[in-house]
Amino acid sequence: MEGKFNPKAIHKPPQEPSLEEKPEALPDVGEVVRQGHEAAESTEEVTKELHLENTEETEQRKRMNVASLTNPSEQHFDHHNEDRAIVLAKKVFGVLDGVGGSRQGEQASGFMQEYIEKRVKEEYDPSLPPEKIADFLDAVLFEGNKLLIANNKKEQANDATTATILAASKGEVIIAAIGDSPAYVLRADGAFERLTLDDGYFRSYDPANKAREWEIQKRLGEALSIDELNDEERDYYTHRNLIGKALGMYQDTEGNDIQPMHAGIYRIKAFAGDRFFI
Repeated sequence: MEGKFNPKAIHKPPQEPSLEEKPEALPDVGEVVRQGHEAAESTEEVTKELHLENTEETEQRKRMNVASLTNPSEQHFDHHNEDRAIVLAKKVFGVLDGVGGSRQGEQASGFMQEYIEKRVKEEYDPSLPPEKIADFLDAVLFEGNKLLIANNKKEQANDATTATILAASKGEVIIAAIGDSPAYVLRADGAFERLTLDDGYFRSYDPANKAREWEIQKRLGEALSIDELNDEERDYYTHRNLIGKALGMYQDTEGNDIQPMHAGIYRIKAFAGDRFFI
């Protein structure tokens, strides 16, 4: 990015025997017991087979195919790459996009990638309930941001990066995001949805009006021409690359201190066949 540094088997019941249907003779008791043991053993084997089949089917449903790709921007003078991708076996994924078009953005995204991966590998438990996972992701970004800010102040640097981190657990996807690296889902039925709000220009002057920002982002995503936008939407479109929040930012353009920020948290139901994009 080229953002500016700114603020179901139907079970049929067994048929009841007819009252007229009676056995011609009672079988030998010993034979019944023997057949019963054989039937029990057979049932046990079938149960084992069914269990194995169901286990394989369950594991198949749990599998996720993951891919990541990043390329240096041709707009950067030395073709350096500010983007970093996170792909971890604990089903945690993410994108970090350095801000500013300089090596400072590359350093910030690289620092946060290493920090997040280390915390996830050492501390993250995928069996946690979704709300605890949300707390964990927010804490990792919050604490990593404080370290990045401290380093910026020490080095008198402006290293900054966006971060959008996604974790999959218990039929949900939990996303923690700071900045303007969006996340989307393509549902199995073809519906395409945006999942995150940008920390951008609109929120800088009306931070509480999330409903309106969702509306504007939807309009910008659907418009085929700028002529379809009203004045407010055009204004947002013109300033769409301005960033109001990013990891590492500690001062606004007027030199005022920015307090370390919490991530936007999004929880989304996930279904078989869904494809998530960051």
